[in-house]
Amino acid sequence: MPNQWRFDLQWTGYLYDGQIFGHDADYHEFYAFLHYQDLLTARISAVPDYYGLGGYGLDYAITGRYSITDALQFSASFGYAYMQPVLGSDYPYWNIGCIYGYKFVKLSLFYMDSSETFISKMAEEKHDLYNPAKLDATAVFSISVGF
Repeated sequence: MPNQWRFDLQWTGYLYDGQIFGHDADYHEFYAFLHYQDLLTARISAVPDYYGLGGYGLDYAITGRYSITDALQFSASFGYAYMQPVLGSDYPYWNIGCIYGYKFVKLSLFYMDSSETFISKMAEEKHDLYNPAKLDATAVFSISVGF
């Protein structure tokens, strides 16, 4: 029986050409993933200086997947973005959908929603531009190509 558990670490850098809202907004995000087979993934990510605002953010998520065929997979996620230190509020979120893969192309259709919790005065006063109005629940279709 092959190893059923896998641990991954990732580092992502976001580099912007020019300024966003009048200042440099480049930042880094660090991820840790714990996978169980291709069925379940737990993820935590940390952003030390979110959009260059001087505060940190954390994001936790768990994703479950079920392969219907070799090409079609059902997926559902629930997550929580702890953004109080930088935005003054937190964001629980979830999604449910399916992914169809053929060779290097993946088509996905998801229904997703989120909410905003623990809203502080800082969110209303200091970071209005980084704290836009919450979007309504929506369906998202995407096409991904990878090599």
